[in-house]
Amino acid sequence: MKKMIAAALLTAMLFALCACGGKDKAGAGESLDTSGIKTMADVFAIQDESRGYGYGEDSLAYMFEKDGRNYRVACDMTKDAWDKLDALDFFAEDHDEQVEAIFATLEVKSVFDIETIRPTEDDLKAWIGKTGKELEDKGFDQSGWYLGDKEATYYMAYGSFEYEVTFDGKVAEDDGETGYRPLKVKKIEVTGISDHVTDPDWEPEK
Repeated sequence: MKKMIAAALLTAMLFALCACGGKDKAGAGESLDTSGIKTMADVFAIQDESRGYGYGEDSLAYMFEKDGRNYRVACDMTKDAWDKLDALDFFAEDHDEQVEAIFATLEVKSVFDIETIRPTEDDLKAWIGKTGKELEDKGFDQSGWYLGDKEATYYMAYGSFEYEVTFDGKVAEDDGETGYRPLKVKKIEVTGISDHVTDPDWEPEK
């Protein structure tokens, strides 16, 4: 399937949904009654903020926030919508508005409350003492780091979430990319939602 993971709608916000564990994000409201959401126009009418999207010829994945909770919407892509998206000028001043108008016509297949799979404190504690190599083998993918005098902090993605992981040792600057592997996890926090969630092929963790 030809895919296009769009960055136009505030992609950086995917990494700014700060929380420190717990099944629901601190301060989040009650889970939304989604029974009245039939089309993307309904989503746009109720959302507080867009959190990004990804689409291909067959499907759309769209993320939004409502009352402090984050949701993922799945839609089947129509040929008409796909053709209109394909013809858009990415650099047009009203690009985002044009995309929204096209998306608004799509029927919603499902709405998933991402907060229901947010790692709990016990989930996070289970990683303490593991080595960086063990995290890597489980599927953690690092995207950056901060190397302190006594410990090293890495920014990592795993499943549907982004993490800040502090390891109990010093890493040489030249070894930044892989130097965490022999070290043990000292602290781990959820810092946001991974952009994996806007991949049309994404599925929630069991």
